Amino acid sequence: MNDKYWIEFWKTYGASANDKDEHTQVLRTLNKKPISKDLWEFTLQKLDDVFFVKKNDRVLDLCSGNGLFSKHFVAKGASVVAVDISQDLLVKLDGIEEIQTINSDIRDLDFENNSFDKIIIYAGIQYLRNKETVQLLQVAYKWLKPGGVFFIGDIPDISKLWEFYNTKERQKIYFENLLSDASIVGNWYDSKWFEKLTRFIGFKECKTIVQDSKLIYSNFRFDFLCKKEND
Repeated sequence: MNDKYWIEFWKTYGASANDKDEHTQVLRTLNKKPISKDLWEFTLQKLDDVFFVKKNDRVLDLCSGNGLFSKHFVAKGASVVAVDISQDLLVKLDGIEEIQTINSDIRDLDFENNSFDKIIIYAGIQYLRNKETVQLLQVAYKWLKPGGVFFIGDIPDISKLWEFYNTKERQKIYFENLLSDASIVGNWYDSKWFEKLTRFIGFKECKTIVQDSKLIYSNFRFDFLCKKEND
């Protein structure tokens, strides 16, 4: 997987998508069309069911894009640190006092230990190699306060690889992209791998979450949640 490919993709796409709707700006689309307001509200409700952000929480939103989730958390009374590689997407959050933006590769971040109540990365973990994912989980564990929660959303499920690449044309693209080191999705993961990894790091509550079938990428993605033990 070519790291520079994704960095350049989001920098270029973020700049080109300024005049598009907020979901298209971050490719939260179905058949290249932005999802409906009702479906987005349903998506947020399903997230709230497992990743409950409350008033005065400090939340780290990794690969935040234009802040679709960050703004939702602020509406609940939280403060947010939103991190993304695209300054053109982050600028959409200018003027929201409760959101601090950081234009950075998430692999280059450094925060003090026990800085956040909640951490989320949604539809972003696929841009990391396995080693980088291990490293991210390690530092996230340190950044979380005791009892803090880390939610990893929209993880490409390797057991569903051929449900995504389900035509000869798509399979041709898949193998050609392997040769050029430029996957159209990124890294694919096994849910058991996350369960083993998070327990290795020290998280005490770790679980794979099957996405509701109404969610737009549920046919080939899953979610994962882990919690740091209270002191």
